Order: sequence, then structure tokens, then C-alpha cells
Amino acid sequence: MSTPQEQLPGTETKRTGRKDRDGTEESPNFPKIKDGCKEMMRAYKKLESAREAFNDTVKAVADRGNFNAATLKRLVRASASGNFADHRRMIDQQAVIFEMVGEIPGGASGE
Repeated sequence: MSTPQEQLPGTETKRTGRKDRDGTEESPNFPKIKDGCKEMMRAYKKLESAREAFNDTVKAVADRGNFNAATLKRLVRASASGNFADHRRMIDQQAVIFEMVGEIPGGASGE
């Protein structure tokens, strides 16, 4: 196994990593990256599990409230993002364009 400073066989380019605060590029530390992979996989699996639980919750609330799940999810994302007003403005613009322009000919309906 090569050390982080060694070049891989058959490659002529220097491997570079993140830049320090002073802008200097450092060589990647692959052993530390490899050591962290298990931790990243555990975190990713937790993320996937949490995402699945969130989606199930949104669907359950949508079913109970007789409302569109995707719309409820947008409401939660907008509220959680910290910039609700920006999301609201985009939704308002979307409503206006749907009302004023309507369906564009040549879309899925074939007209």
C-alpha cells in the first residue's frame, strides 16, 4: 500500500488535497480517510433511516389531513430552513405564473 506522499503507479499528475488557510495544497491522507469511512457509512445509514422516517411521517399527516404530501414537505423545509419568507415568495410567484400563463401548449397533454 502506498503512503499519501507516493504517487500511484501510472499517474503523472500530483495528487492534491484541501487547501490550508494560507492557500497551500496538501496531499490527501488516505489512511485517515479510510479510517473515517466506517464512521461516514454509519452516519449515512442514520441519515437514510431518518429520511425514511420523515417521509413516512409526512405521508401519514397528509393522509390524515387530506392534503398533498409534497406540499407539506415543502412547508416543513421552508420553515426549517430559516428563510421562510424567501420560500413563500417563490411559491407566490409560482401561483401567479400558473394563473397568468396557464398550461404551455405542446406539453404532456399534446396540445
